[in-house]
Amino acid sequence: MKSLLRAIGAGAAIAAVVATGTTTVANAAPEVSTATQSPADVSFYTPPSPLPAGNPGDLIRVQNFRTIIGAPSGNGRIPAKASRILYRSVDANGAPIAVSGYVLQSPKPWNGPGPRPVVAYAPGAHGQGDQCAPSRLLQSGATIVPGGPMAEIESVITFNLLAKGYTVVSTDFVGLGTPGLHTFGVRLDMAHAVLDSARAVRQMTDVVSPDAKVAIAGYSEGGGAAAAAAEVASTYAPDLPLVGVYAGGTPTDLRKLMAYLDGNRLSAALAYAVNGLEERYPEFKAGFDPLLNATGKSVNAGVARECIVATSFRGRPQTKTWTKSGKSYNQVLAERPDLAKFVDEQNVGGIKPEVPVFLSANPDDPTVPPTQTRELYSKWCALKPESVQFGEYPFPVRLIGASPIGHIAGGITGFEKAFDWLQARFEGKAPVVGCQRS
Repeated sequence: MKSLLRAIGAGAAIAAVVATGTTTVANAAPEVSTATQSPADVSFYTPPSPLPAGNPGDLIRVQNFRTIIGAPSGNGRIPAKASRILYRSVDANGAPIAVSGYVLQSPKPWNGPGPRPVVAYAPGAHGQGDQCAPSRLLQSGATIVPGGPMAEIESVITFNLLAKGYTVVSTDFVGLGTPGLHTFGVRLDMAHAVLDSARAVRQMTDVVSPDAKVAIAGYSEGGGAAAAAAEVASTYAPDLPLVGVYAGGTPTDLRKLMAYLDGNRLSAALAYAVNGLEERYPEFKAGFDPLLNATGKSVNAGVARECIVATSFRGRPQTKTWTKSGKSYNQVLAERPDLAKFVDEQNVGGIKPEVPVFLSANPDDPTVPPTQTRELYSKWCALKPESVQFGEYPFPVRLIGASPIGHIAGGITGFEKAFDWLQARFEGKAPVVGCQRS
């Protein structure tokens, strides 16, 4: 209970950052600084051209850096040795691409069986501007302009993982920090980036034992990425000693989510998805972009430079105001199956996961409705998986759980359950057999 209260306090403070756009909050919030990165730091994210020969997950560069953010955990504030990494991955079209991320080495001992395990952390939505990349924010602490304000809100989770003695590797996802546009919502881009981050850290032999077990964890955008990784892990990365995947607050059906968010809070984030699809699929861009009016194109260009807080300030726009026809995005897609197929390709739930999975949702979530995770659970269970566990965990104060910060609140309660589930996987305990709702 004490650890839950600590997490709730920290989460509430960080939620205030997202909800209000301020960077001065309660004592439980991350310690932030607006220190800027040097040109040498920024150049780290520019990959060599052409990419050096290699395989998915191969390291291209490693650079140690000092983290400015500290975050509370059950064992106090956790310092960590940090490295940013640049590594090879493969995009949804099968082309090699460079992806950035970071590695955190825990100062805490690992008291479980075997060598210190690894958690590949899939971050939640940060935005689409390069300055929003988690590995950049982890050093600078926060960004005010351009595209801010934004703090590295994920440290509440990653530093609690460090407190348990895990090594943490986190991807920035494709195009967030590195050249090109972040391909928000593109299923295989996200899945490959997460899996290849785990491969990359295993090449750091001074950090990770070759016998270390690996788990994946993510919430929100990261939950969708983690779920997608669970589906393709056995075929894309069979070399990983993967023991389990936690995915919470999972956006798994893009068209349904578009319909739900349209005119709702964070509806401007739908432009992230359009930008991501246009970046990855030239055919989609060629067909969709001419349907947008000047306002729609302006919004797309604007959010491409923003972090999630700035995008939330855009209010509750309706996508029908972004098209020449005055039709919503979902109406346009219903009439254009040639475009809809690219959107539907991003759905998760059609491939049976071959590793144990734990799913969570906040039943009061106002941003990613729990129906998304419920439907994913049903789809997977119909495929007879080895082990899928699903729980709905409301925030203890239901009014907060259903508020504009309720999606973040659901992440706090979901991870409180996930911590124990991950620990059990690393300790070699048997997961549930088949499907089980808890």
